Amino acid sequence: MSTFRRTIFSAVALVAAGLVAACNTQDRAYSPTAPQSSVEASSLDLLPPPPITLPGLTRVTPLTTDLVVSKYIGAAGGSVELPAVGVKLVVPAGAVNESTLFTIKAYKGSLIAYDFSPSRHWSTPLTISQDLGVSTFKVTPGAQLKAGYFPSESWLDFLNNTGRVLELRPVQVQPGGKAVFNVDHFSGYMLAAG
Repeated sequence: MSTFRRTIFSAVALVAAGLVAACNTQDRAYSPTAPQSSVEASSLDLLPPPPITLPGLTRVTPLTTDLVVSKYIGAAGGSVELPAVGVKLVVPAGAVNESTLFTIKAYKGSLIAYDFSPSRHWSTPLTISQDLGVSTFKVTPGAQLKAGYFPSESWLDFLNNTGRVLELRPVQVQPGGKAVFNVDHFSGYMLAAG
């Protein structure tokens, strides 16, 4: 038998052995991230939830262009804001170990949605606040808002002022008309009523 045929035969045998081992339902490997219970979770239970489409909060005056601001923030913490649209990001002390460039991008149009960077996870939550005075939202007792996370601008529908989001964050509406919420990772966030 030639070397090429032996190599192919060995590869086929190795794949077959792997399939047999993978199909064995008697032995299950322990996974620290998988749910541990007497009933095994199906592989569908481990998938992320499907996106939710939300009607977004809108601005009284739509932006005619994207607005962007960037600022370096170090281990002592700090903040970066876009006063023209009423958004502020607070980075607490210890959230970063070295000087890090933080950026906020406000999308043009009516939808109150932002892209934050750098894209990463934070061990210490960061705080985002939005001045509701620039929005069409009426602050009333019991008024509720949500912040929705979206992974990219393509998840936003600027024509209908909606967005598809993967997760929701609770928002606290403070006296004086500020919406405040915490995040532990970055990309995009939008505000929605309800």
